[in-house]
Amino acid sequence: MRDFRSMRDLHLGYAIVDELDALKALFRSLFSADIASGSFRAGVAGHEIRLSQIVLTAFARESLDQRFVPDPIEVSRLNELHRKIMTGGRPAHLSDGFRSDVDAILEGRLDEQTRPRSAGFINSCLNIIEEEFAELDPQEPIDPRFIRSLLLKRG
Repeated sequence: MRDFRSMRDLHLGYAIVDELDALKALFRSLFSADIASGSFRAGVAGHEIRLSQIVLTAFARESLDQRFVPDPIEVSRLNELHRKIMTGGRPAHLSDGFRSDVDAILEGRLDEQTRPRSAGFINSCLNIIEEEFAELDPQEPIDPRFIRSLLLKRG
């Protein structure tokens, strides 16, 4: 901890608080979930689940099954997911189609205030999955031990 040294520090602090506040609205709109509630926190406690994993898993499930739910992804479908959300080549990037699908989901589910306030969080989530999948070869089995961006169904 340290004191604010400049006005910029104060503005950054406000921005972080605003982004955190926007996550409550984001999860309420996307999943009808109250992330500030005790029941939500109890449900994820001890499981090392990050909010970004919930969001990315729902986007992945939408790509695989056209169902926007954060149901864990089957390990056997990781290569299929890679082919659906990434471009070819190495390093691969998130495909334009996947980005369009994400934008359509957000436009359909978020109000005009929540969308811009949560954009930084959504972009950071997309950067996480892109970085994790960028160097993977979809022709080789993807080792689930190295996938941290998604909730996975083992076995």
